[in-house]
Amino acid sequence: MEKQLPKLAEQDGTTVEEALNYHILGKQWIKRLLEPSKIGATAVFLASDGAGAITGEEIGVAGGI
Repeated sequence: MEKQLPKLAEQDGTTVEEALNYHILGKQWIKRLLEPSKIGATAVFLASDGAGAITGEEIGVAGGI
């Protein structure tokens, strides 16, 4: 994303922050980037006994995209 946002900003004639808000955050419900720890926490939960009844499901950790 670090390389993609400047290119998008240049194409749009905007700032990198505006490109981030329009192209990435504007499509998410939570309007912020996810930390890798959020994905890791989901993986840890799925490997735990608490997720023992979850089988064959897709769980998206994508900020509501």
